[in-house]
Amino acid sequence: FFASGQPFDRNNPPNVRDLPFFRALESGASSYVMNPHTGPISGARVTGIVIPLLDGAGKFDGLIGVSLKMEEIETLWEGMLNQPNAIYLIIDRNQRLIAASDHAEQLLGQRKISLDLLTKTMQQNGSGRKFEISREFTLHAISSEPSEWMIISLIPTRLPIADYLKDRTFNKVAGTFLILLLGLTIFGLFRDALSRTRLKQTEKKLQASYRELEALAALDRSEQRYQELFQNAPVGLWEEDFTAAIGHIEQLRQTGVKDLNDYFNRHPDELREIAAKVVILDINKTSLMMLKAESKAQLLGSLDKIFKASSYAIFQQEIIALADGKAYIELQSEVVTLKDETRTMIIRAFRLGKRDEYDRILIAISDITQLKLTEEALRRSQKMDAIGQITGGIAHDFNNILGIIIGNLDLLKLQFNGDEKSLKRVTTALQAALRAADLTRQLLGFSRQQAQESEPTDLNETIREMQNLITRSVTPAIEVSYRQSEALWPVRISPGDFKDALLNLILNAKDAMPNGGQLTIQTVNRSHNDAAADNTPEPFPGDYVVLRVRDTGCGIPADVIDHIFEPFYTTKPQGKGTGLGLSMVFGFVKRSNGEVNVASKPGQGTTVSLFLPRADALAKKAQPAAIAEDRPLQAHATILVVDDEQALLELATSYLEGWGYSVISAGSGQEALQRLGENPAVDLLFTDILMPGGMSGYELAEAATRINPRLKVLFTSGFAKEADQKQARFPGSQTLSKPYTTAELSHKLRQLLND
Repeated sequence: FFASGQPFDRNNPPNVRDLPFFRALESGASSYVMNPHTGPISGARVTGIVIPLLDGAGKFDGLIGVSLKMEEIETLWEGMLNQPNAIYLIIDRNQRLIAASDHAEQLLGQRKISLDLLTKTMQQNGSGRKFEISREFTLHAISSEPSEWMIISLIPTRLPIADYLKDRTFNKVAGTFLILLLGLTIFGLFRDALSRTRLKQTEKKLQASYRELEALAALDRSEQRYQELFQNAPVGLWEEDFTAAIGHIEQLRQTGVKDLNDYFNRHPDELREIAAKVVILDINKTSLMMLKAESKAQLLGSLDKIFKASSYAIFQQEIIALADGKAYIELQSEVVTLKDETRTMIIRAFRLGKRDEYDRILIAISDITQLKLTEEALRRSQKMDAIGQITGGIAHDFNNILGIIIGNLDLLKLQFNGDEKSLKRVTTALQAALRAADLTRQLLGFSRQQAQESEPTDLNETIREMQNLITRSVTPAIEVSYRQSEALWPVRISPGDFKDALLNLILNAKDAMPNGGQLTIQTVNRSHNDAAADNTPEPFPGDYVVLRVRDTGCGIPADVIDHIFEPFYTTKPQGKGTGLGLSMVFGFVKRSNGEVNVASKPGQGTTVSLFLPRADALAKKAQPAAIAEDRPLQAHATILVVDDEQALLELATSYLEGWGYSVISAGSGQEALQRLGENPAVDLLFTDILMPGGMSGYELAEAATRINPRLKVLFTSGFAKEADQKQARFPGSQTLSKPYTTAELSHKLRQLLND
């Protein structure tokens, strides 16, 4: 019921069944119009109209009504009732005047006609009939059945048109028109009120719908943003539904299974059955790229290939963790791409819903293959450093042994001047010992304890020295050829670093030709003019020597060639390479102020060219001369010899005394200082660098030069790198690498004492 107010007592409203309009509608009335009355809340005169609501069988099932203010009705009637030639009145069922023409009130006030007379006349003569109620007026009254209100018209009998108005039909039509107008007015107001209410309801519904649409639009925008983030994320993303899989786990627990890991280890087929219940809802683009798939359909159809048998162990941990209520799980697994590449992945699972909801599990996968390779390379590097330290220590001790062997063989040669057969044997043994000394130098270079100085170098000569090593480094199916230009210019490089670089290039070429092929090592002089003449790329102005290593192997793909010098970058299978070989080559070339170029065609082979700047003329190497010819001039000098290795100390003393020097020997730094204090006129200190006892050769030299500032110093050590780093603190000093020959020692003494 639509009204302007509510009952006074909201907790105990009146029973509608007891009201007249309810009883009338329940009895079959098609509508009910209330008598005007004063509203208990607003205090205004109101009426109302009520209509029944019928069920599907046409029976009374309820009602709907509206309360109307009489003020609104009277406003609408005002124009109709105030006609100049007639008087109109509206009377309710209790004979109360509801509305009337202005001059009708005057008529009633003069008591010419009473409401009681009009009502009785109406009731006696019936609705719709007319008669003269007095000499002055003709009465026409019509009763409205729904409301039992009466509409009465009084027409003056003296009007010229009165005879015409005596026509019953006309008056009936007129009265009916008024009744209809009354009904339309009341129902119009009812509909208006009802419409306003419905409009308000519709407005509320529209507002609610609008808010719902806004929420849906916001949800749609949110979904679009989610999809954009999902599809374009830099990691692989899978959205999965674990509901059925977790349900299976719960069933197992209900049957008494407590240790799920033990259960699945004994029932692997059931674990696969559970895995098949996981529904993949979506996969992003990054996942397709990571796994080398062209479409989601292709990827979903290849899951058995992608996930290895070991992946079920990872799934086992994942499903148990989710079933235990964990919202985040991180695991590592091996997967195989559709290009048959094995990749190492970090798999992270996130539960997006509540604790007991598993319909949206987000799986994020990250490819950490390169990171793992880098970590492995770092571990190898650390391992090699440790090996290098061990190797360096062994090489140092071995150098001391070789020094004793070489020194004694050198002395022994002097005793077989007339015995050619014995001399040949001693010479052969000495050459073998010298080769062993070269080996220890290589070991020290590997351990980074042997200094690698740049010096003018003949590449052709260095390559010839490596030919046996090169032959052993490749397979018999690879044919090695050398194309070395004559009169090759020297280059300033570290020979040891060059050998490492060349060996790395040869090993890469070997790997590129697993079934054999042709390996060519070429050297050639180049200059700016030569490059311009044959359209060869010019790496830098001036003259340079080019080393080319060419193979007929598989070649390098275009998308790989730009990365080959990056540290740890490798295309070799896991465990077959560290990715450091070519980066070491690149580092060597840059340290030598040169350039490197790579030309390759897949299926045809690769050519690596090193461009090394031309150096000055080669330095003449000191040739070991006969001791008699290279004996130091100042043989009257006094030399203090210090070495913790007694055999080497005795051997050096024998050399020097044999050449006529005055020799003072000591087995430690402290003993040497004591001897120096006793003999301040010492001319030269010949000391080992690394000695036990708390004082090194450098510390000894510092203390000794404070005692005798003019003292010359000759260091000896198997760790030349250490010598190079600290020798600058002693201007004019020299270093002799162990093991050394008598000729090398003699040459150093001549340089120092004759300076």
